[in-house]
Amino acid sequence: KARKKIGKKTWNRRVERAIKTLRVLTNFDKLYIGGGNAARINFKLDPDVKIISNECGIRGGASLWRKK
Repeated sequence: KARKKIGKKTWNRRVERAIKTLRVLTNFDKLYIGGGNAARINFKLDPDVKIISNECGIRGGASLWRKK
């Protein structure tokens, strides 16, 4: 809904800013982005940011909570 409400250009700028903020806050080695709107990102991603399928995102998120 937000993407449609604010438009593609503004939405992409916000996503880009969110990625930059996550980089500073978490110092990630690799950032995986999933979800239906991930395919709508229209700017060049850095090599350490990758778009993945919803299935991979759910599996990866669930593994964070799995007891070893």
